[in-house]
Amino acid sequence: QRLIVRDYFHGHYFEREKDEDWKSCFKRCMPQSFVLPIERQGEAVCFSSDDDSIYVTSEFQGQPIWKVKLAEKLFSTSDQ
Repeated sequence: QRLIVRDYFHGHYFEREKDEDWKSCFKRCMPQSFVLPIERQGEAVCFSSDDDSIYVTSEFQGQPIWKVKLAEKLFSTSDQ
């Protein structure tokens, strides 16, 4: 039901309504966007098992894995 699309500097959060397909969701809603940690070439993102955070990292070997708390990012007006 939830999706984060990332670019090199931001995460873009989408949430579908019940029984909505992604195409309809993308047409209907503007994503909530937030700043991500600066990385050499950040490309990966996944939700934590408790759905409270996401993890982001770069494609290169030996890069740090950053934990980003979603509630702080999605509901903070300073990052939007």
